[in-house]
Amino acid sequence: MSECWIDIMGIKPWIDPKIWIEFHSLSEEILSAKLTNIDTNDPPKRKVQRKYFDQIGKFTTEFGTKEESRWIFCRYRDAKVEMTIQHYKNPRLNGKDFPNSLTIYFPNGYCETDGGAERIERMFQLSNRLLLPFYSFADIRDVIAKKKKPYGAVNIQEELVGIFWLTFFNNKYVDFFGRDKIEGVSEVSSDNNGVNIKLAKKPTDCSEKERIELENILGAESFVDPKVTVSKGIGKVALSFEQLQS
Repeated sequence: MSECWIDIMGIKPWIDPKIWIEFHSLSEEILSAKLTNIDTNDPPKRKVQRKYFDQIGKFTTEFGTKEESRWIFCRYRDAKVEMTIQHYKNPRLNGKDFPNSLTIYFPNGYCETDGGAERIERMFQLSNRLLLPFYSFADIRDVIAKKKKPYGAVNIQEELVGIFWLTFFNNKYVDFFGRDKIEGVSEVSSDNNGVNIKLAKKPTDCSEKERIELENILGAESFVDPKVTVSKGIGKVALSFEQLQS
């Protein structure tokens, strides 16, 4: 029994309220559960009033006069699914910046329930379609946690976290790794925005060996190895935000 996470990373602005209304409306359909709480505090206690549902987009994107970033916490109580949204008013182009991020947390054992892995995959696809990330992934929490560095956060402009059960790269990254190389992988499927990698029907069905083999094919130096603690340099083995926006 394992918890599953989805991580979405982007540098395109997430400030259109309509995107978040559509995102949560379709999430309710996928999860067969209502969005019950949305808040700037964690855990989220502010209740969603159904007659004011269309205001969740404004709540998510309306920055205060002195706010440069906005943290939003969401809960789908009946599904026991939670989300954290962190996004920026004006994405900047220096090495100290973080990407916009959406993390979706699925409870212990969710991926092993009937249709659970399919719903996680549909949430992954929905997030990629609406938020246009440069990189995203989904897997068992413990698998993702193995990529944790001994100190400090991963600088996503120096290295990517890894290849996981589900992984998405946008077209900039497809070109960076080599389109022939990445599209030659049997687990890859393409769409207009990039490529999707799916290693198995469920995250519990794919091995660590499969994940590592694909990292080696694309270039192991581009992915986190917790034993490597020296800086790899921005924009050398992973794309900088400036390179992604060029």
